[in-house]
Formats: sequence, C-alpha cells, structure tokens
Amino acid sequence: MKVVSILPYGGCETMVLSRRRSVHGNWTQLRDKFCSTFFPLSRICALRAEVLTFCQNDKESTSVAWARFTLLVQSGPNLSLPKHLLLQYFYTGLDKESAHHFNLTSGGSFAHLTPTDGREVFDKILDRTSFVCVHETPLAEPEVLKEEVPTIESE
Repeated sequence: MKVVSILPYGGCETMVLSRRRSVHGNWTQLRDKFCSTFFPLSRICALRAEVLTFCQNDKESTSVAWARFTLLVQSGPNLSLPKHLLLQYFYTGLDKESAHHFNLTSGGSFAHLTPTDGREVFDKILDRTSFVCVHETPLAEPEVLKEEVPTIESE
C-alpha cells in the first residue's frame, strides 16, 4: 500500500496507517474516517459558502479571478456542485464590467445560455485575457536623473 502525505506534518500518512487495521481493509470506511478527520463538516460548509458568495476583487482580471475561484473549489473535497452551477456562481460574482463583457461576447445575457454555450463563451474570454491585474492609470515611466560627475580643479 502506497501512502502519500498531503499535509506538511505527515498527519495523513499517520492517520491512514493507524486506521487501516481498524477498518479491516474496508476502503469506504477508511475514506469516510479520513474525510471526517481532515475535512470536518464545518470546514466543508464554510468552503461551500465561500464558493457560493465568490466575488471578483477590485482591478482583478477575469483570468486571475477564475484561477482564484478554481483553487477555492479544489481546496477541499468534492462539493457536489455541478459544473454549470459553478460557472453560474463565478459569473454572478464578477464585477459589472466583466459581467458586461460576458454578456457582449455571448450576444445577449450570459445567464440564459446553456451550460455548453456558456462554457464556450467563457473559454473565448479566458483565451483573450491575461493573468495580470488591470490598472486604470498607466504606470509612470521611471526617470533617469542626470548625474553630474565631480571634476577636480587644479590649483
């Protein structure tokens, strides 16, 4: 049996090895004990609430927001939320400008698209945006100050 530690302090490995005997090889029981130890119901509920109330940060690009949302969804066990609902929660958490971009790209209301059409629009937008934050004012060019070289005057 190969055990891979997913926690920095090795708690997963210790838990699996110590509990393997107590469940007599029943992987379903082992999985359930593992999940209840490392992902208690309170943590799962909090994670689900974060996903459902996701909001794009100020000056955050759509791609960066999507990366953050994806990491949030993957940070725990399966939340049993269908992919089309995850896409909808992400869309409703976008700022007005990004949501408007989604509506323009979809040729109407993004929220009324089928899950397949919505994903196609979503992929088009992500292909066109970068993983950098958008700044409203351009950053100032650095100035190079002219430095005078001291001269030695002879007497």
